[in-house]
Amino acid sequence: MVSTDNPRQVLPDAIADTRIIAVLRAPVSTHLVSVAVVLNQAGVTCIEVTLTTPRALSVIEELRSSLGDSAEIGAGTVMTVADIEGARTAGASYTLSPCLDLPLLERAHTLGMPHIPGAATPTEVATAWRCGAAAVKVFPASQLGGPAYLRALRDPLPDVQLIPTGGVREEHITEYLRAGAVAVGIGTPLTQRALVDGPDPELRDRVEQFVTAARQGGRHT
Repeated sequence: MVSTDNPRQVLPDAIADTRIIAVLRAPVSTHLVSVAVVLNQAGVTCIEVTLTTPRALSVIEELRSSLGDSAEIGAGTVMTVADIEGARTAGASYTLSPCLDLPLLERAHTLGMPHIPGAATPTEVATAWRCGAAAVKVFPASQLGGPAYLRALRDPLPDVQLIPTGGVREEHITEYLRAGAVAVGIGTPLTQRALVDGPDPELRDRVEQFVTAARQGGRHT
């Protein structure tokens, strides 16, 4: 049984500051580093490399080396204790999962790793938070009801730091943040074909538009 007395690991400051976690998931890893560099230059300082992407741990190592302190690199789709240990060794500063796995959360505490489990129901959200999650990923956010669902969760659970992920588009960002999200996770709407075809001329402009939308969402309280 997972202890509810675990000290809560603190999210990297950059998550609450920039309020966007760019989710990099692709069938190939060829362009992940070049896309991440453009994201970082355009103002996204939190980047998640999902472990379903080939060479994900090597990419995390490369990004940690190339971006240094200018970005917080996370590992996503962390499903096992071996995953979280590998992510930590590769240099990830936080981890995320699509679901709640209490033994995995316990191991994250042991390692001192801020872990963000996924949850869909109020019970899952409350359980994750009570057991010391650094934040809770509301997933899949758009299918669950979007900003209205997040607002409904926040009414009885006002202290939980929520990060809606899944189907978040530019036009949703401000509403999610005003509904109480500490940040949003964004994948394909942000990168589009860049992870497969390489950075396109419009990528930086598109990323800057997302960053602007996040700023317009106001500060999280």
